[in-house]
Amino acid sequence: MIRKRSIKLMTVLGVLVVAASFSRPPRAVRAAGEAPSGRVITRLVGQHRAITISSTSNGVRYSVDVDGKTILANATLDELRLRHPESFRQIQSSIAHSSPQSWAGVDMIDADR
Repeated sequence: MIRKRSIKLMTVLGVLVVAASFSRPPRAVRAAGEAPSGRVITRLVGQHRAITISSTSNGVRYSVDVDGKTILANATLDELRLRHPESFRQIQSSIAHSSPQSWAGVDMIDADR
């Protein structure tokens, strides 16, 4: 009885050791591609996509990596909107705009008083 349990335990441990030896190394988050020029403002990393927003001498630029491959590099916001609309929609709500309306429901005339 004890011998059967020992054999079962050794078999299970052996299977676990063999299975652990076949594990894959972790995938790199960013592949060696074209590095964004300028200073990186932020990097939004999702499960399959990473968007890098950087500040250059020509203004803000956007780069998109999908599954570790750069598919759009150093693009303007309009180029991002046209070439990769899904990424544009992802960051659209977080872009600050100058607008005459400071807050919803507050009139600018009242704000000057």
